Amino acid sequence: MKRRVRRATAPLRGSLGRTLLLLGAAQTAAILVTAAALFWVNDRMRETLGDATQAFVEEQWMADRIINGVTRQLLAASAYQHRPAEALKREFRVAGDETYEQLRSYLFRDLSSGQRLQLEEVKERHQRLEVAAARSIELLELGDAAAAREAGESMASHALALGAATQTFIAMRRSDLEELRAKQRDAFRLLYLAAAVFGLLVLATAFAMSHFLYHRLATPLADLAGAASRIGSGDLDARVRVPRDDELAAVAVSFNQMADGLAATRADLQNRNEELARALDRLRDTQAELVQTEKLSAMGRMVAGLAHELNNPLASVLGYAELLHARLEDGDLPPAEIGAGYVAPIVGEAGRARELVQNLLRFARKPDVQLGPVSLDDSLRVVTGLRSYAFEQAGLRLEVEPTPPLWVRAESQRLQQVLLNIVNNAFDALRPRGRGHVAIRAHRSGGRVVVVVQDDGPGFADADRVFEPFYTTKPVGEGTGLGLALVHRFMEEFGGHIYAENAPGGGARCTLSFHAAAAPPADAIPEPTEAAKAVAAVAATEAAEATAAAETGEAAEAGAGRGGGSSLRVLVVEDEAPLRTLQKRLLGRLGAEVLLAEGGEEACALLESSPVDLVISDVKMPGGSGLMLYRWVEARRPDLLDRFLFVTGDVGDPEIATLALLHPDRFIRKPFQMTEYLERVSAVLA
Repeated sequence: MKRRVRRATAPLRGSLGRTLLLLGAAQTAAILVTAAALFWVNDRMRETLGDATQAFVEEQWMADRIINGVTRQLLAASAYQHRPAEALKREFRVAGDETYEQLRSYLFRDLSSGQRLQLEEVKERHQRLEVAAARSIELLELGDAAAAREAGESMASHALALGAATQTFIAMRRSDLEELRAKQRDAFRLLYLAAAVFGLLVLATAFAMSHFLYHRLATPLADLAGAASRIGSGDLDARVRVPRDDELAAVAVSFNQMADGLAATRADLQNRNEELARALDRLRDTQAELVQTEKLSAMGRMVAGLAHELNNPLASVLGYAELLHARLEDGDLPPAEIGAGYVAPIVGEAGRARELVQNLLRFARKPDVQLGPVSLDDSLRVVTGLRSYAFEQAGLRLEVEPTPPLWVRAESQRLQQVLLNIVNNAFDALRPRGRGHVAIRAHRSGGRVVVVVQDDGPGFADADRVFEPFYTTKPVGEGTGLGLALVHRFMEEFGGHIYAENAPGGGARCTLSFHAAAAPPADAIPEPTEAAKAVAAVAATEAAEATAAAETGEAAEAGAGRGGGSSLRVLVVEDEAPLRTLQKRLLGRLGAEVLLAEGGEEACALLESSPVDLVISDVKMPGGSGLMLYRWVEARRPDLLDRFLFVTGDVGDPEIATLALLHPDRFIRKPFQMTEYLERVSAVLA
């Protein structure tokens, strides 16, 4: 619902900016003019006072020179009376000239009439002094000592009169200077008074300006700020009064229009928020579907390998069961051999198959997002159980370094998906190269558990972007670009973090940090997994088989099938120990001597040194594939090409599919039945 915007208008009476500009300009001009006048008067008075002071000093110096000159003349004249000398006469004349020059310099100064008369008297007294002194010197030179003494006494009286006249003149000049200073002091007082009045005027003007600004500027701005604060608090009915100044009136009108617009917009925002909330709910549902889709995508990449891996234990179960049934019908199976030689392998391989299926189901089902203590070791076992066979068949290694039991704060299914997505990402990077390994190591550091997953592949193309949704470097159609993005999201849900980088020595490295958790009580920890039970069962089977062979010998089985010595030698190449043992027992029913190898490379070495009549080989093995062995036989032992059988559960490899189309009679599919196996072997030998 939109409100109609009210346009608040009011008659505008003048521009606040222009008013402030005029007031400021007038005040500034008055201050500048008054200050300039005061500075000028002060400067002139200081200059006058300085001139007067300098004149006083100069006249004091001149008076001192006059008195000094007169004194020198008297001394020279007196000394001449006692000891006439030309130097004394010269000193008398020099001192007289200096005294005359000082007296004459006064004539160029501003003197009053009384001062000029007194100066003339000083000059006259000085002339009389010089005349008396000259007369005394002249009489001495004529030899009239008595007359010279009288002239000297006259000279002394003239000197005293000259000193008195000079002091009178100096006193008159000092009186004028003192009067000038008094006038200047009065002028300074008036100047200071004017400055004080000027300062008060400035303060009054400033107060008037402040009062004007408060009422015409500060108060409207305060009203505007208060209204803005009320609107910020949610009161969209707040409005401001329109002042009479143009600028503030325009601001007030704009503010009121903005408030009207905000009030009208709030209703729209409320409606949009409701729509966004509904869209967010739909987005959460879509995101959950994407998470499940990514899990299904990861499951799809594992299906082919898991199918083959599941076929191996199923083949063992089926083969041992049929073999047990046949031996029981033949009646040549000792009771002690039933459990160790046949039942234990069946139980172990069935448990192994069950564990594979359970791992797949645990990964596929929707997780409970409640966080709690989760065993990191169990999660790693699930991941390695799901992917170890795929790594082996691709010629890669998946290694988990042994660590003490570690518990982390997480959710079990999402933790497994975090680890699986990282392992899958490393697998996809290493598979095109056909070699490499992925190492997983974990340790506790304080209150954290750190897991490092590192491979020796090409590394990340852009480590800073690997956690971005839909970012992928895989070809079109491979991968959704969500695997590592989900890893990052799940780690944030756990309260942990993940960091991706290229290792200094090469390869990609992902470092995960979890909150460490305390292990649950002993009664809350589940029983050992089926995989662990299966491993124990296989170990027990092999131990029991060794015991039974030592007690009864393989000859019993061989005799049951052919009743005599062996002329048939068969090489069985299989990396799964239970399947190797099963095929050995099955071929024993044909009276064959069986050679065993765990991979293609070991089989090549046996064929180099031992003659055989038949080769039965698995296809994908870590120690050299069955296809590699077939090519070796084709090149080095072509006589065995027609007596070469493949035993495999892998139906997805293109090369295997092509070879199966060309030679379908050379393939035995896992899981196989005993009769099928023996018939196919017999057919090839025939």
